[in-house]
Amino acid sequence: MGFGIGLIFTFLFWHLQDYGGTPTLFGVASVINHVSEIFAYFFSFRLITQIGHVKVLCLGLIGNVLRFLYISYLTNPWMVLPFELMQGITHAAVWAASCSYIAHNTPKHLRASAQGVLQGIHHGLGRGCGAIIGGMFVTYYGTTTTFRWYGIACLFVLGFFIFVNFYRKEQGFISEIPVTEDPHQVAEETSHLAPHGVPSNPIPRALSNSRLNEMNPNGGPYGTYQTTGGNLDIPGANQHNPFAQ
Repeated sequence: MGFGIGLIFTFLFWHLQDYGGTPTLFGVASVINHVSEIFAYFFSFRLITQIGHVKVLCLGLIGNVLRFLYISYLTNPWMVLPFELMQGITHAAVWAASCSYIAHNTPKHLRASAQGVLQGIHHGLGRGCGAIIGGMFVTYYGTTTTFRWYGIACLFVLGFFIFVNFYRKEQGFISEIPVTEDPHQVAEETSHLAPHGVPSNPIPRALSNSRLNEMNPNGGPYGTYQTTGGNLDIPGANQHNPFAQ
């Protein structure tokens, strides 16, 4: 899905310009998709709690299929605006679910590295390939064909993803979370990022606080502020916080 983000951010406005899109349209579209991301981050915890990480990723793939196919068939550039709201699902909700899933399925001593790998693959490799490889396809086939075939490719990826995650020949359909896992430990305990890498939530300080205590065994003041219980008063600073364990 990082590939799709790179494709959209690099070539969407170019595609709309071919149909008479103006800078005003581009500005309005940018505002809509970033506002949708903000709302998606606010409600991602509730969404992941209700349907689970894997189903949120499925929603993101469905959103990509619909969005790219819709864009490839439109002829009035202003008609792109309703589907710019899909950015909240295809980018923000997917990113929140990915970070949350990594946090709850990685040993605590590897969480920072796992988040770094996720960042590199999604925002680095994925978006980079979307811009570079997507640019090659746009050069030879144009934006319309490229967007259409990417939407179709997402449909096949969605089918494979559903097969792998929900169906086993030996077990039939299975649930996502083992019975030993707490289903309430989801997105609010993760340090997911806002649009374009800007932090949207304060980050729990339990780990950094414990490190400072190790460096300052006498217990004297260290740094510019004091904390209570190792965490600032923020969402996610509760007993289920995987980063505070």
